[in-house]
Amino acid sequence: MNWKHLLAALALWGLAAPAAEAADVPLTSAQIRSDILGKEVSHNPRHIIIFGTDGKLAVVGGPLGKSGTYRLETDGRICWRMGPPNDAGCFQYYRRGAQLRVRRTDSGSPGDIGPVTVTP
Repeated sequence: MNWKHLLAALALWGLAAPAAEAADVPLTSAQIRSDILGKEVSHNPRHIIIFGTDGKLAVVGGPLGKSGTYRLETDGRICWRMGPPNDAGCFQYYRRGAQLRVRRTDSGSPGDIGPVTVTP
């Protein structure tokens, strides 16, 4: 195969290659205020978190309901504390393509939690 055929094959392969996965785009603090605060945020069907606009949060569902407080960081993370027991951590909400997702960004249990749904 000569170099012209090789270049043509590479060009065709580039056209046929699947598109790269959508990059994760964290929500800004302004987006958190408009899209998350004051709404019901479901991390899965059993756990719904309500981040009040007053810095308080409530977890509804699961074996035990919990309440606590949170602060909105300038980078858009929501850092929370609730109990009993005394749990604390930080969530980062982000978009992957059209899907809204959440992950923990603290050392307590880092990693992707998965898709979320938000209802008013």
